[in-house]
Amino acid sequence: MTKPKQIIEGHKIIERRANGRVRVHTQHTEPSRTQQQFRDQVNVNTIIAKYKKTGLMDHVRKNPGVYADMTDLPDYQTALQTVITAQTTFDTIPSNVRHRFDNNPQTFIDFMADPANTDEAVKLGLMIPRPTPTQDVMVTTGGKRTPIPKKENSSDTSEE
Repeated sequence: MTKPKQIIEGHKIIERRANGRVRVHTQHTEPSRTQQQFRDQVNVNTIIAKYKKTGLMDHVRKNPGVYADMTDLPDYQTALQTVITAQTTFDTIPSNVRHRFDNNPQTFIDFMADPANTDEAVKLGLMIPRPTPTQDVMVTTGGKRTPIPKKENSSDTSEE
């Protein structure tokens, strides 16, 4: 029997056999990048042995389950539509104002939900200022502006 003819090309050894088949071997000269410290965790024999012992396949689960009452949450489509609407509405705000919120709709929503930010929201043009209790409210009817008198105390006007 004749020995196969070997050709060495870089890291490859190519053997041409007498029957016409070609066999290619690759020789690695650099150190392996495989992290050997995980070999027991991914060894199928170790995994099956642990399953036989405990009855649990915990190698797949990275974090514990979440148990919560989610009956009040909307369905996926409604939640997704809410997020899309929030993003679309946020995108209509001028870019300098969006920049103030790091272009993040959640930061904007948190800002607007805090009553302490009302003055700044008015300055940014995000809210219309409410009339203060000391201002007279004017009503226009038939072309005439009529002030609405302020009530001194709502408990004084109760009917019996």
